[in-house]
Amino acid sequence: MEGEFETLLKKLTPSKSLIVTADKMFRLLWDHRRRSQQARKVLLEKEGRKLDKNIEQLLDSIVEAQSPVVIKAFENRIEAQQKDKIVIEEKMTSCGSPVKPYDRMYRTALEYLENPLKIWSLGEF
Repeated sequence: MEGEFETLLKKLTPSKSLIVTADKMFRLLWDHRRRSQQARKVLLEKEGRKLDKNIEQLLDSIVEAQSPVVIKAFENRIEAQQKDKIVIEEKMTSCGSPVKPYDRMYRTALEYLENPLKIWSLGEF
């Protein structure tokens, strides 16, 4: 059965042009994801600045407030917005840069596509 599988893998070896096309497709996807992450980071930064501005306005409102109930309500809103800001900052740390460079990320996939029998024979799948 293993011999039949190896015969099948020999037949599945793609042409060089297919490998080049797959590489281009992976690279396009990689670039798209990188740009999407960068755009997301910009959006998160904007949201963070908006929260900072809201917190500042709420602090100004506390100074002008007379009622302890109103002051407490403002404090609760400030606390909620500070928590939101922490969440945004955590999201920003994982945003904007890929975990691994393109060549490291897709090298194994492309090698496998290029010669599945070789990878199978070496046991490196």
